[in-house]
Amino acid sequence: MTELGFHPSRALCFGASPHPSVRAPPSPGFSPSSFLQPPPLAGRIVGGIGVRAGAAPPGTMSGSDTAPFLSQADDTGDGPVPGTPGLPGYVGNPKSENPEVPDRERLQRITGLSASRSALIVAVLCYINLLNYMDRFTVAGVLPDIEQFFNIGDSSSGLIQTVFISSYMVLAPVFGYLGDRYNRKYLMCGGIAFWSLVTLGSSFIPRERFWLLLLTRGLVGVGEASYSTIAPTLIADLFVADQRSRMLSVFYFAIPVGSGLGYIAGSKVKDMAGDWHWALRVTPGLGVVAVLLLFLVVREPPRGAVERLSDSPPLNPTSWWADLRALARNPSFILSSLGFTAVAFVTGSLALWAPAFLLRSRVVLGVVAEGAVGVWEGSGRSL
Repeated sequence: MTELGFHPSRALCFGASPHPSVRAPPSPGFSPSSFLQPPPLAGRIVGGIGVRAGAAPPGTMSGSDTAPFLSQADDTGDGPVPGTPGLPGYVGNPKSENPEVPDRERLQRITGLSASRSALIVAVLCYINLLNYMDRFTVAGVLPDIEQFFNIGDSSSGLIQTVFISSYMVLAPVFGYLGDRYNRKYLMCGGIAFWSLVTLGSSFIPRERFWLLLLTRGLVGVGEASYSTIAPTLIADLFVADQRSRMLSVFYFAIPVGSGLGYIAGSKVKDMAGDWHWALRVTPGLGVVAVLLLFLVVREPPRGAVERLSDSPPLNPTSWWADLRALARNPSFILSSLGFTAVAFVTGSLALWAPAFLLRSRVVLGVVAEGAVGVWEGSGRSL
């Protein structure tokens, strides 16, 4: 049967013998082309187990939806089209001339999204990532003004970033867990709307309630964790190989750009309005636009479906603890995480205190008068 392009692994799907020397009796109406397209009611293989058509395979989400959650598109209107694995018309996994760059037609069949729509989704995610870091560093741009308004020193103002990073660090794995199991687009919409409202509310805190500012910055970390941990997984499900690397590089390029814009927006809006509170009201307005773009433009692709373009085994659901154990046994991951933690510690300190340090340096050198700056009395006590 090798003349017909028969592979032993396909025998499980059609009831034939997996051994090439054993021939299954031909069924009525048998033709060689029957191996290229499964019958309409044929089952499929999920995790090595034959699954009857219409039955819920192992690892499915609870409820009426019976698609495996690793390959489930929450927007059925943009789901896989015929020709995708598991649907009639699928003829295997032929390799393209360059296996690293699959052709757009096959990628579109898998994701259910055109190349232009996928690029538009990445553009929206980049905009929101830029907005995230703008919001994070707007406070650093007006930190001396915050110290003067609340009559605090450097020790207290440093808690603003500490509280934010602590909540972000604790909740990022939680949202990663939720993003693997629930609708990622709606999780991001809720997170962005939440931190936009909290940031806007933090601009109305009276000077006697500094602890309330700390609380709101901690809640902002909740909202940002819901986006930063989920958005890259959407890009990973839209592209493969070097295409995925290029799109992720564009996505993360928004980090330095957004950080710089945070400094600029914070200081310039404060100068124009004459009040630092208005600096915290810029990103909430842009956050409303971000939520609308997410809701109207972004469509979630099937989880892990693009990996089927390669000859690697398909993705199977695993537990959270199994994932943690696998990462703990990966020395490269552990060392890379520790190294990046050290880098984030240094760059985070510089990002928060560099504007205040430069401002005070100009005062000491006599470039800027203390009265013109208007912040020296409150922030200079810890110099």
